[in-house]
Amino acid sequence: MSECEINDLNDSSLIRPVEQRTSPDPRGPFEQLHPNSIVVERWAGLIFLSILSFIGLVVWGSLTVFVFPPWDIRCWLIGFSGLTLLALLGLIVRMDPVWKYRSTRYREVPGGLELQRGYVWWHRIFVPRERIQHTDVVQGPLMRRFNVATLVINTAGTHDHAISIEGIDFIRAEQLRASLLIKIADGSTSLRVPDPSETESVSAIHDRNGAVQSSNVNVSSTNTLEPKPEAVASIESGVEEEKDANSA
Repeated sequence: MSECEINDLNDSSLIRPVEQRTSPDPRGPFEQLHPNSIVVERWAGLIFLSILSFIGLVVWGSLTVFVFPPWDIRCWLIGFSGLTLLALLGLIVRMDPVWKYRSTRYREVPGGLELQRGYVWWHRIFVPRERIQHTDVVQGPLMRRFNVATLVINTAGTHDHAISIEGIDFIRAEQLRASLLIKIADGSTSLRVPDPSETESVSAIHDRNGAVQSSNVNVSSTNTLEPKPEAVASIESGVEEEKDANSA
């Protein structure tokens, strides 16, 4: 083999990389939490830290006044330990919502709901549609302010019988709450939330059912209350014969 051929084999530009073709997932992509969930979690953590700081300050002041003198080293060690703990909690409050936002995924499939969460230990949860009993949408004051909600899925099992997904967009949570209760027949591959204009209202359904029941009652009453002409004639003839017998 000549030196020119060896150089051609060593030239990486002549080697075409193998194209990896990945087929898209027919179940659809995963959905993320709403970005406002980070703001809600941080505000909730800030309120908690404020209350905890106030309690710690009161306790440290009480120890300084009633237990240790101000110049005692133990008093300053307790204060420094409390500040270190608050700084660590503040870091967790700032970073935990971001980690939670990046690691939580969910998607609705014909068979139920898939959920992935956890940034240290990953958890993959599948909730079958047949085991879902009812769903709830919960909103607190901060969630209402930033238009996010918590979707609570109650199942028939004993383990993880209530699964909650916090930080979903409120409109999307309402859609999932309604669509997860729809039973999908085997073989169906699409999901669609019925439009309110396509469905009858509850009052219309009750009115229609009441009309059907009243019509059935009218039909049955006419069939039972109106005797046949043959029966009427036989009854009249029997009455006449009885009258003739009595007169005789």
